[in-house]
Amino acid sequence: MRALLAILLAMPLSAQAGRYIGDDTVGTINFDMQASLHGVPGSANSFTTELNLAEAVTGKMVVQGNSITTGIGVRDKRMYEYCLETDKYPTIEFIVRGTKGDTEGLLSKAGSGKVDLHGQLKIRSTTRDVVIPASYTWTEGKLQLAGQKQVKWTDYGVPDPSIIISKLQPEIDVRFNVELQEGL
Repeated sequence: MRALLAILLAMPLSAQAGRYIGDDTVGTINFDMQASLHGVPGSANSFTTELNLAEAVTGKMVVQGNSITTGIGVRDKRMYEYCLETDKYPTIEFIVRGTKGDTEGLLSKAGSGKVDLHGQLKIRSTTRDVVIPASYTWTEGKLQLAGQKQVKWTDYGVPDPSIIISKLQPEIDVRFNVELQEGL
């Protein structure tokens, strides 16, 4: 009976042994868009990341929509209320379903390499399959993960926020660089 109890108590810990987590305190998510008169840089200031390293790699990145800023309050307010509707859709989510490339290297928890993160990106109520090229580096038990992807916001039902004097292009270049450490 004691052996069974010991096994049951140990199971949750071993199941979580490959879980790596991070957030906005040890990483960045930035983006750039182009308008007819200027560029629009921005960043996400509140997000969490998780990568589960088992036989397959799974995970998620969740961005709080109302933490995204372009540095201009009026533009940000329009983005929250009109484009992202953050009251109705508070988060933007990327769910990692697997990887291709140097997955064995990533799972070895040593060195560096490149993988493609295969998953689903959800913006507002629309979810699409995406592949994000990423690089990783293991240093002292921590995982540094960086990637970049161009996304068309029009593919996700985001209304065009353009104004008469400045037309916003539908492509947004998103970059992330996050540090993850083993967590429970």
